[in-house]
Amino acid sequence: MVPYLFANMMGVYALIRSIVLAGFVLQIHGRVKVSYRLVDFENTGHIELDGGCCDPGLFGCDSCDNRFNLCFDVYGGNNYMTDCAYGNFQTDRLYENNDDFSFPSILADDLVNPIVLIINSWSTGLRFKIEVWDYDPTTADDKIDYYGYNYNYIPDRTSALATEHIVSLHGAGTSLTSVAVKVYCDVHYYGTSSGCNIYCLARDNSEGHYNCNDITGARVCHSGWQGSYCNIEINECDSDPCQFNAVCTDLLADYSCNCPAGTRGKNCDDIDECSSDPCEHGGTCENKLNLYQCDCPREYSGANCDFEIDFCNSDPCQNGATCLGENDYGVLECACAPGYNGVFCDADIDECIGVDCLNNGTCQDGVNDFTCNCTEGYGGTYCELDIRDECASSPCQNNASCVDMIKSDDTPATVGLATLERTVQ
Repeated sequence: MVPYLFANMMGVYALIRSIVLAGFVLQIHGRVKVSYRLVDFENTGHIELDGGCCDPGLFGCDSCDNRFNLCFDVYGGNNYMTDCAYGNFQTDRLYENNDDFSFPSILADDLVNPIVLIINSWSTGLRFKIEVWDYDPTTADDKIDYYGYNYNYIPDRTSALATEHIVSLHGAGTSLTSVAVKVYCDVHYYGTSSGCNIYCLARDNSEGHYNCNDITGARVCHSGWQGSYCNIEINECDSDPCQFNAVCTDLLADYSCNCPAGTRGKNCDDIDECSSDPCEHGGTCENKLNLYQCDCPREYSGANCDFEIDFCNSDPCQNGATCLGENDYGVLECACAPGYNGVFCDADIDECIGVDCLNNGTCQDGVNDFTCNCTEGYGGTYCELDIRDECASSPCQNNASCVDMIKSDDTPATVGLATLERTVQ
């Protein structure tokens, strides 16, 4: 039976401990502190509650020997001094024969002024009840006065911030007592409008890493922590802060990037390699990771556009043409050799165009020239000459000699193409 009870007690203890260690920021019975300070007292007539003197004198009433019973009850409670939900206290005789004084800081051997109450459930306020008695060491004490007063103050956040309310108490008799009241949340308690019913204890250990909001008592996680109890470490790399695929290492409330070449800074920001204006002669710089690229004007080349291009260096002009370089419009010019044309003089001019080879001759193109290939019996540049041998048929008779003559296409037609010479023997 004992082990069973012990196990149950340990279970309850573990549950309570887990709740406390979790921060305990939840709706619970609040803890309100009430500071009740007795300030001043006066009873100028030295009169008791029944109208008689505290101590009769030769010329009227002598001063009383005052002591006080204090009862703190629920708001709106009755006037019975036996119903004191929040405690009851009794002072010693404070002064002998004195009816006009300020209360001392010590009210009794175990009672100081102000009296501080701790109230675990604050709803509307509380009720103060005070009896004033004339102390008499030899006979029964006589009642001087009675006060009953309801206080409905909203608690302030702390004692230092709390407003001290001064209240003058007029009772059933002729006395007057001034009290000062402060109502505020106990340490680690928050929620002034709800009776200080939120508890938060700041911590920085395995159970949590947080402070408490000064006003609401809500947990405020330390940097690098998240979750209801701020006990889950934030992975700062989850947001991919490192650029250019750099490796991110999570740290507590921080991260580190292993930056590649060409980057710098916490997040590996790209270094602008174009910032130094490396491209010459009007080249346009394009920034890239760890390098730059120049888009050069067409007449320049090189990494920085620092080399002027000799467009004639590659011998673009063909067939013996002379390279003149580029003109003002960026067009390469070639001085072609005779017989060629085209941008690079790569086209042979067809000299046969417009040439008419006669007598069925055919034109053959050459370089800056043409040739008419004549049919048999014809010759000349355009095959305009008849070069057949007219004497081959021995047209001359009687031993005459035949001399062959060349006939051009523009020679008038004759009966024969040979001139006959008669030789007289």
